[in-house]
Amino acid sequence: MTIKEEKILKSTIKKIIRESFFDYYNNETKSEDKETKSDDKKKDDKETKSNDKKSKSRVINQLKSKGIDKAQFAYKLWPEKDKDSARSYFYKCLNHETNDDGDIYSFDDEEAIKLRSMLNNQQI
Repeated sequence: MTIKEEKILKSTIKKIIRESFFDYYNNETKSEDKETKSDDKKKDDKETKSNDKKSKSRVINQLKSKGIDKAQFAYKLWPEKDKDSARSYFYKCLNHETNDDGDIYSFDDEEAIKLRSMLNNQQI
C-alpha cells in the first residue's frame, strides 16, 4: 500500500467514524426530545384532568347551594327532554346517584362546561 492510499484509507475511516458518531448522537438527541415531549404531554394531561375535576366539583357545589333554581339549569341543559325527565336526570347527576347497573350518574365534561357558563353568566 502506498502512502497516498494509506492517507486516503485513514481519511475514509475517520469520515465513517465521524458520520456514525453524529448519526448516533442525533438519533439519541431526537429520542430524548421525543421522551421529554411525551413526558410533558402526560404531565399536561394529568394537570388538565385534575383541573377539570376541580372545576366540576366547584360547579356541583355552586348548584347545591340554596337559592338556585336547579330545574331551570336542567331545562336549558337538555331542551330535548321533557321537563320531568330533565329534572330527574339533573338531580341524579348532581347527587351522583347509582343506577340499577351500578353506574354512577354524573355530568360529562361538556355538560359541566355549559353549567359553569350558565352559572358565570347568570343565564338562569
